[in-house]
Amino acid sequence: MKKLLAAMLAAAMLLTLAACAAEKPAGDYPAAIMVNGTVYQMAYRTVEGADDLDILGHTASYTDTWPEKDGETNFSRALDLPYARCEEGIAVYCGGVWQLFTLKE
Repeated sequence: MKKLLAAMLAAAMLLTLAACAAEKPAGDYPAAIMVNGTVYQMAYRTVEGADDLDILGHTASYTDTWPEKDGETNFSRALDLPYARCEEGIAVYCGGVWQLFTLKE
């Protein structure tokens, strides 16, 4: 039973990651968001306990390139996704889970 539950959880996480990254931009840009003038890239990991974090803002616009203004993303056309600061970077609530974004390399 535990193995089945673990497999179902893993499958759900993969589907969630695919849903958030499904709308890839036309260029070769990794999924990213700009927060307080800094671009963060999706780390393709979820963040535990992010519901306790203070929300910094909500996604406000979409671009096909690197985000150039706060709240702008290039991974989802959905607006009003909440984002918050976490220990490793920025967490964005997408597809029912908090996705980790780290500083652009």
